[in-house]
Parts: sequence; structure tokens; C-alpha cells
Amino acid sequence: MPYTHFGKPADVWKHLALCEILNFEKPKTYIETNSAYADYLLDNSPERKLGIFHFIEKTTNNPVLSKSIYYRQEKPALIRQKYLGSPGLAINILSELCNTFIFFDIEKNALKNIDELAKSLHIQNKINLNNRDSLSGIDEWLPQTSSTSLIHIDPYEIDRDGISGKTYLDIFIEAAKRKAKCLLWYGFNTLNEKQRLNKYILSGLSGLSGCHLHCIELIMKNIGKDTPTCNPGISGSGLLSCNLSEKSLSAIDSYSMQMVDIYENTRYKGNRADIYMEKIID
Repeated sequence: MPYTHFGKPADVWKHLALCEILNFEKPKTYIETNSAYADYLLDNSPERKLGIFHFIEKTTNNPVLSKSIYYRQEKPALIRQKYLGSPGLAINILSELCNTFIFFDIEKNALKNIDELAKSLHIQNKINLNNRDSLSGIDEWLPQTSSTSLIHIDPYEIDRDGISGKTYLDIFIEAAKRKAKCLLWYGFNTLNEKQRLNKYILSGLSGLSGCHLHCIELIMKNIGKDTPTCNPGISGSGLLSCNLSEKSLSAIDSYSMQMVDIYENTRYKGNRADIYMEKIID
């Protein structure tokens, strides 16, 4: 099944934050659990018009967002009718700084696409590609992680058990205990789903200390309580992080507020598409 999430509003926010984190943290090992492709061929779907196209248009004259690493990566890609996914962004930003890139994906073509980018930059010796489910595979790498590692956990269902019986939140918690830097993205389509995930996250993290936890969400104002309403890909999403520097956390907060601003009075298929920000852990 081809990936269709790229370039939509939630993807824009996630990658905007990720790029700044990579730039500030400069990890020696980068691990991504659900990598997908390094780049995609763009189309003019309503979701991408509201996502990457809207972002580039509004950012061009925005004094804050125009300085972002993400904008400087995606704007030239857009000219080539391409959207850079997280593997492409990470490799471009860290190619000279990172010793090892570890990517998981169940789609062989996605990993092949990453390999092609690595070969074009002559860094294929740094790339470790894993065509398998990351919930079981990442267990082999966690013991090797440290404060110089950054793990990007990007599934959707963070509370779904894998073969090992662990969830992606469990992986996040284990990484946090090892002092690894970690960014976990999750999504939801209703307020009831959001509340359930918030409870699950806060309960799971209750025993952690000294990990500098941070969690922020961007949510569509017209999100339904128990039924999805206007949904340009997803109605809301969160970024949960641990062990990041103050510079990274400040960038996440600042750019999240900027995203709220540039989506003021926007519309999607005749519906209001404004968003608001909510801090779950600060």
C-alpha cells in the first residue's frame, strides 16, 4: 500500500520540529522506527494544499518560520515537485555529523528509496536498513543507545502491542531511561481518542524522573468529541519528547505557536481549519 500521509498538516508540524531538534542535538546515532520514503512526488491534493503548500506560502514572509531548517530543506524540494520525508531530512541535516543511521520499515521500496539517497551522497556505509516491524526490531538496538542517540518514533498507534508485547510508548520509556534523546509522534481524530491517549501517556510516564519530558499537541478547533469532522489527514497530533536540550524545546514551543498563527482563518473543503495548541507535559 502506498504511503499517503506526506505533506499534510500534521506531517508539516512534525518535520518542522524534527529538523530543529536534529540541528540542535546533533546525534551520533539516529534511529527511525517507521521511516517511509526519503522523498515523495507531490500532487495538489486538498490536504497538501492545506499542508506543505500553505506552509511554504505563509512562511516566505514570516520572519520566524523562514529561518527554520525545515523551510530551507522543503522550499527547493518543492520547486522539483518533491516533498522530503523524515529520512531525507535527517540524512541531509546529519550526513556529515552522524555516524550511524538506522531505519525500519515494512515496505521494501521505502528502504530502497532511502538507500538511493544515501548512495547519491556517498554515505551508504552509515546506513542500516531494516525491512521488518520496528516494535520487535528496535529491541536489538536499544541496549546500544545513549545520550548521543536520537530515536524518532513515528507510528500512529502508540498503544498497540507488538509481537514482543511492548508498545511504542514502552520503547519511548526504555529510551528515556537510557538517556537517549527521543521524539514520539502520535495522532488522534476525536476528543475522546485524545483524552484516552493523554491518560495512557501520563500514566505510562508517571514513574520516570530526570528525563526532561515535554509533550505538546496541535488540534483542529472543530475536532469532534466522538466522531471525526473536518479531517485533512488527521484532526490532531502530539509530539512527546525526552532528554532534549532547552534549545530544542524552545524551538518546538515557538514553531508550534507559529503554526497556530499561520493557520488562522484557513479553510478545508468549506470548513474552518484553524488549530490550537495544548501543552500536556511542560
